[in-house]
Amino acid sequence: METYSADFEMAKSYLFNDESEQVDEILNEIPEKFDLSGEQLDDYDNLMQNFSILEAQPIDGLDTVAINKLVQIADGDYGFAPGWAKKILGLYGYYYPPIYH
Repeated sequence: METYSADFEMAKSYLFNDESEQVDEILNEIPEKFDLSGEQLDDYDNLMQNFSILEAQPIDGLDTVAINKLVQIADGDYGFAPGWAKKILGLYGYYYPPIYH
């Protein structure tokens, strides 16, 4: 089943296996492949920034600029990008309490 979330997870898997060509292919197809809402497009843009950061720097060696960008993304309240940014920032001692609905 092809969904926005499945493609995102597949791209993450490729990223962590150092297969950047596949990452780029999947990510570049998402806007054309799915009818994304405005919020989803914003999330997609933030996901692209997350991927860009992690393609440029190792997850355990992010510089201050990358960490600050992830903090901005983590402060968002919609989509996959904030949660992923929070998980990455946890490696650097940032704590985000769980959200209960």
